[in-house]
Amino acid sequence: MNGTLLRLAESEFELFLTCDQSIRYQQNLTGMTIPVLELSTNDYRRIRTSIDLIENGIAAILPGSVVKLKIPRCPGGLQGENWQPHSAARIHNPKISCLSRRPVW
Repeated sequence: MNGTLLRLAESEFELFLTCDQSIRYQQNLTGMTIPVLELSTNDYRRIRTSIDLIENGIAAILPGSVVKLKIPRCPGGLQGENWQPHSAARIHNPKISCLSRRPVW
């Protein structure tokens, strides 16, 4: 990615959500107005079980900021539906599921 995707995203979307662990080192994010939320993993099972945490991160992020969100590991080898990482309240925000104009998952 040479910055073109970020510039396009900045004009079309409210948030750039990525699992790219090196985006802050490979891209010049100075002066960007779109907030960048970097997830600490690309493991779908961990992400799926951390939706509340991600929603809270989305709700709290400020324009122009770059935030790394630590996604917890599944304890005891439990995966998927059997594990809930925390009991954070769900935030109702209809924009969360459609940030990219198509389903994220």
